[in-house]
Amino acid sequence: MQHCITQLEMDEPLLATEYICIDDKLPIERFTDNDIIATVQNDEDEEDSDKEYESQPIISLKTALASADSLMRFVYDPPSGFVFDKKALSVLRSLKSEISRYQTDRLTQSQIENFINVGT
Repeated sequence: MQHCITQLEMDEPLLATEYICIDDKLPIERFTDNDIIATVQNDEDEEDSDKEYESQPIISLKTALASADSLMRFVYDPPSGFVFDKKALSVLRSLKSEISRYQTDRLTQSQIENFINVGT
């Protein structure tokens, strides 16, 4: 192993034993029971904030498509100085297409019997 380290031609190469024992020099943090309990409780608090987000009102497909259209108009004519990754535009187009396809798939054709009286 020392031979491989020497081949790296570093200014101050480590000895193989230093490399092997490098983690031994790092301080190891010991956790108490209270530290662990506090960490778990913090995770539960984060889950509660996720639940708050979930309780937001449901956005309709029509609103989602209108919002996607607004974003598309914004990125096609952005304010001066606004710079963004062009890949984001592709993702936005794809998302809008998926929402539109989902909306179309949910449409059902009415049956003609609902509009005329058959047998009267």
